[in-house]
Amino acid sequence: MSAATPITLALLLLVAAAMSAYWIAVNVELWWCIRKLPTARDGTALADARDPAKPWPTLCLIIPAHNEARSIATVARSLIAQDYPHLRVVFVLDRCTDDTESVLRGLLADDPRFTILLNDSCPPDWAGKVNAVYSAVDRTESARTADLLAFADADIELDPRCLRACVALLEHRNLDLLSLMSTLSCERWFERLIQPAAGYELLRQFPPRRVNRDVSPRPIANGQFMLFRASSYRAIGGHKAVHTELLEDIALAKLIARTGHRGGFLLASGMLVCHMYDSFRGFVDGWKRIYAEMAHRRPRRLRKYALQLLLTETLLPAGAIAAGILGTTHAITHFSANTEAPLWHGILAAVCGITGIAGVIAWLSALIRGSLWARTPIWVGLLQPLGAPVVVRILWSAARDLEARVPIRWAGKAYVREPRYEGDRTLRDLILGPRG
Repeated sequence: MSAATPITLALLLLVAAAMSAYWIAVNVELWWCIRKLPTARDGTALADARDPAKPWPTLCLIIPAHNEARSIATVARSLIAQDYPHLRVVFVLDRCTDDTESVLRGLLADDPRFTILLNDSCPPDWAGKVNAVYSAVDRTESARTADLLAFADADIELDPRCLRACVALLEHRNLDLLSLMSTLSCERWFERLIQPAAGYELLRQFPPRRVNRDVSPRPIANGQFMLFRASSYRAIGGHKAVHTELLEDIALAKLIARTGHRGGFLLASGMLVCHMYDSFRGFVDGWKRIYAEMAHRRPRRLRKYALQLLLTETLLPAGAIAAGILGTTHAITHFSANTEAPLWHGILAAVCGITGIAGVIAWLSALIRGSLWARTPIWVGLLQPLGAPVVVRILWSAARDLEARVPIRWAGKAYVREPRYEGDRTLRDLILGPRG
């Protein structure tokens, strides 16, 4: 054993120990979430056990659509099949220039549960999607009179029991807002390779335990599906109160928490599947927008998230694997061969190897358990480390685009977003004080 080997092994041991501690903590968090937080699939049992004499509240579901002719049939068919007893659905066609309307009319025929609303304008100071949703809330009788209001995207597919399960969960947990983290489709290569890491990064920034706790929650919602008590929705001002927001879902969740109402963010567990992007370019642009808004358009925060993801998903695992291989190899060599090296060299190598292997096991265990919880194929979940560097690049690019004022196009409208720096403090400022 060379003189440098103990130093190398000691450094690898530190990396492996950090890796083990981090991923064991992730496993503990997963265990808590799986045990304490129901999923939408669990809501079906609650719906079946609900008192038959208790009437179901009226529900109006609003779906905005901008040029969704290729995907609108999927969500429409899944809504036709819903078993919720008092359902009304409003499709808001927002400045569509394709065949979305004709596809819908051909599918819905004379079904009295469905309304198609055409929206042909958007005020300059409103986000396009928010304006479309608000027009349905403001202009349709079914939305004005409903006990519950739900909002969903046009690229989803719902299990026939989904709405009943969600209403039962809302009632059971006494929530004012229930939002679902969709099960994401994994048909295209980037959905299989990169999307698991993108979803993990979202959960890392908004841990389910913090999001769903009663005291000082970290509010989040997913615009792909949000279910409100109508009275609570109107009390916070509804979509009109967040008319400038590109991520109106998080803004609404914050309003719910700020006004003393209760929000919940639970896994769909296959009850709601979302087909987010048709192309890799759309995937990258979409996640850049999501991450930038989640970080409140702060470039420094985006770069911090990128470095954290690089550390936990790439550097620490690489170090733990190296520790497991080198530590085990040196330990076997030390104890099986005649060597003049001190005993502690062999012990150090063995501890390094064991800690590295433990870290890798904790890491793989978390990936597998997370996949099972989210009802994602295990082999797709295990690809997460390969997609992590791409997500790191997406986060870094989102920060760069904000600083360069690169416009984005979304829902038929272009937006230039201003970066925010207020409250940011550099290491130099912390040590030497702010610059004059």
